[in-house]
Parts: sequence; structure tokens; C-alpha cells
Amino acid sequence: MRIHSVVKHVGEIPLPAFGGDQLYMQPVDVAVRKLPAKFSRWSDTVSAMLDGIPMSDGVVYLTIDEKELTLGKTHRRGGAHVDGVWVPEMKAHAEPGRHVIRAVDGGGLVLLSNIQGCKAWAGDFHGEPGEGGDLESIRGQLDAAPSILLAPQNAYCLNAWGIHESIPVAASVQRSLVRITLPETVVIH
Repeated sequence: MRIHSVVKHVGEIPLPAFGGDQLYMQPVDVAVRKLPAKFSRWSDTVSAMLDGIPMSDGVVYLTIDEKELTLGKTHRRGGAHVDGVWVPEMKAHAEPGRHVIRAVDGGGLVLLSNIQGCKAWAGDFHGEPGEGGDLESIRGQLDAAPSILLAPQNAYCLNAWGIHESIPVAASVQRSLVRITLPETVVIH
């Protein structure tokens, strides 16, 4: 199958100081942009990320994941993969391997980190996602294609077929990662 991976730079966005926050797939109304009180310090960051997407109403899902990493570790999922689409009633990202991979044009995510910890690929590739969206089966194609290192303090928008992977850190660090998961109604070109 053809995998059309889109990766777009959204812009430079500041993050608050590291605080060890953890929030997983919190629904956020795009028009209101209200976060739970415990995470209000993230409001400006999330609002700036939302300004970079083609969506003026509806719900997105916010993940804030702050961790202390040691040399050579990855923050989140290693290996090339796609996230697929989030299906709220299935809670499809609630467990490893439960990503919903289906042929859709819409959906995607916006990623932002305080350090360089992710690599992505834009373009057309051929293969079939495995368990949890795994695409290590097309590693040869990816190695032959130019990759994009997601710069610190910069947000990037990927479509649901956006191929990416966490990369090991070069030193022990406190990493902040913010991900906004977009609904299928949003198409990223």
C-alpha cells in the first residue's frame, strides 16, 4: 500500500519549565481551549500549537509527557511507525499496540518538544503497517530517504500517516513532549 507521509513545520513555540507533568489524551475544545486547572501553565503553549492547525471548532486530544531520560534512551516509542487515527470510543491509544490504522485522508498530530528527540519522514513510501503502526519493515526505504529532525521548541504537524520515531538522547535530560491528536475531519496537506 502507498503511505503518504506529511510533515509540516508549524513554528517556534516556547514551553514552560520542566515540572514532571503527565496528561494523556485529554479532550480539549478548540474554540474554548480550556485545560484542567492543574495544567493551566500549558495554556499558552497549547493555544499556540492550535493556532497552527486548520481547525476552528471541535475536539482534539492533548498529551503532555514529561520524563527524565538517561543517555541513549528514547522518550516514547522507538522504531519507525505511524500513529493512525484516534477513535475516542475505543480509546485506541490506551495500550501499546492498539493504534487504529485505516485508510483515511484525515487525522494526524502536532508534536512539540523541548529537546531534539524525534525524526520524521515526508514523502511517499510503500508498505503495510504492522502491530501498533510499526513500519520497521520499510526501514530500507526510510534509510534511503531524507529525514527531518524535529527541532527543539518547534511544533510540527504530521498527518495520520506521518512516519516518525523517537531517537535516543545524547545526554541525560529532562524532556517535555506535547502532542495534540487531531480528528479524522482535519486533513493535513
